[in-house]
Amino acid sequence: MWRGTGRNLIGLWSNRQQASCARRCRQQVESLSPFQITLLVFVCTASAAMAGILVAPRIPERHLDDSYKNVLNLVMGLVGTMAALVLGLLIANAQTTYNAQRAELRKISANIVELDRLLALYGPDTMNAREQLRRAVVGAHNQVWSGKSVRHEAIDPISAPARANQFYKALDNLSPKTDAQRFALNRSMQLQDEIGLTRTLLFQDSSSAISPPFLVILMLWVSVIFFGFGIQARAETIAIVTLLVGALSMSAALYLIMELNAPYYGFFQLSDEPLRRAIIQLGDHPEK
Repeated sequence: MWRGTGRNLIGLWSNRQQASCARRCRQQVESLSPFQITLLVFVCTASAAMAGILVAPRIPERHLDDSYKNVLNLVMGLVGTMAALVLGLLIANAQTTYNAQRAELRKISANIVELDRLLALYGPDTMNAREQLRRAVVGAHNQVWSGKSVRHEAIDPISAPARANQFYKALDNLSPKTDAQRFALNRSMQLQDEIGLTRTLLFQDSSSAISPPFLVILMLWVSVIFFGFGIQARAETIAIVTLLVGALSMSAALYLIMELNAPYYGFFQLSDEPLRRAIIQLGDHPEK
C-alpha cells in the first residue's frame, strides 16, 4: 500500500513539474515579438539546411542510390504538403481575423455617429449626454492610439474609463415626453449596448495568436524539409543561396501570420481613420 501511495505521489509531482515547465516555456515563447520568432525560425531552418549539406558527404554511397532518394523525396513531400496546408490555413485565418477587426472598428465608428445623431434629434436636453459621449470617444481614441504606437490593452472592456459610465448616467437622467423622444432614447440605449459588445469582440478577437506548441511543431516540420533539401544539395554557392532564400521566405510567411493576428502593432496595425472621422462628426448635428 505504501509503495502504491509513493508511486502516486511521485507521479503527481512529476505531472505538476511537467505542467509548470510547459507553462514557463509558453510564457517565454509568448513574450517574444513577431520579429524575434521570425528570426528564430529562419535560424532553425537555415541551420537544418546547412546541417544537411554537411552531413551529405558522410553518408555511405549505398544510402544515396535512387531507392533511398525516392523514400527521402516521398517523406519530404508528405511533410511539405502538411506544412503547406497548415501555412495556408493560418494565413487565411489571420487575414479573416484582421478583416473582422477592421470591420468591427468601422461598425463602432458608425454606431457612435448614429448615436450622436439620435441624441441631437431628442432635443437640447441631451447636450450633457452628447458632451459625455464626445469625451468618452476622444478619451478611448487617445488611450488606444497613443502617439505612433497602438496599445492593445486599452481596448479591454474591463479597463473602460469612467467617462463611459458618466454617459450611461446622462442617458438615465433623460425624461422623454413624446413618442419621438422615447424612440430616440430607446434606440440610443441599444446603440450604446452594441458599442460595448463590439468593443468586447474587438478585444477577444485581437488576442488570438499561434499556440507555442503548434509553432514548435511547425518549425520541426520545416526544419525536416530543409534538412532533406540540404542532403540532396551540393556545397555550392548557388545551392546555399537558394536554401537561404527558401528559409527566408518561410520565415516571412510566419511573420505575416503573426502580424495579421496582432493588428494593434507592427506593420499592419489598424488605422484610426474611422474613429477620427466619427470624432469630427460628433456635435455637427443641430438640435431640434
